[in-house]
Amino acid sequence: HAVLCAGTIGIKHRHNLVRDTLVDTCYRSGISVGKEVDIGLDGGCEKPLRPTYMLLYSWDRGLDVCVDLTGSSHLTQTGMIGFVSGRAVIDVAQRKRVKYDTKCAAIGYGFLPFSFSSLGELDEGAVTLLKRIRKFSMTQDVGACVAVHIINRIGFSIVKGVGTQIVSRLPSYVL
Repeated sequence: HAVLCAGTIGIKHRHNLVRDTLVDTCYRSGISVGKEVDIGLDGGCEKPLRPTYMLLYSWDRGLDVCVDLTGSSHLTQTGMIGFVSGRAVIDVAQRKRVKYDTKCAAIGYGFLPFSFSSLGELDEGAVTLLKRIRKFSMTQDVGACVAVHIINRIGFSIVKGVGTQIVSRLPSYVL
């Protein structure tokens, strides 16, 4: 589900930390949200797809919206040839849209990819979601400082573990 999350030290943890932070922020802001919700998507060949990471209830004009979090790391690339900042999160979000948009729509749900990288890059959908959470929080009189707190918590969640990745890739004689 998450690009390069499985098998790399720190990435899966960071992925879950970002998800939990988003769910907690939504909950504290008064936004109805579910975590790891099985919406009954079928992956074909009788293979069910994983549950959605977050389900925002009545989010888009009354429509429940599935949010798929995907973390990627530039530290897992074999080289820096062809590296373009921000390209990974855009590509991942596009692949997720192609994979899930029509499947979610067919069963009555909206879909929003939330793609981030270990460098703190966010795709357009992630930025839009964070801005909307901030706006919702402010209209619910949660407090103006909530906006800064949300961005700080998400940013911390994303960059947490980069040091672990770097150390895990050092040769054993250096450690």
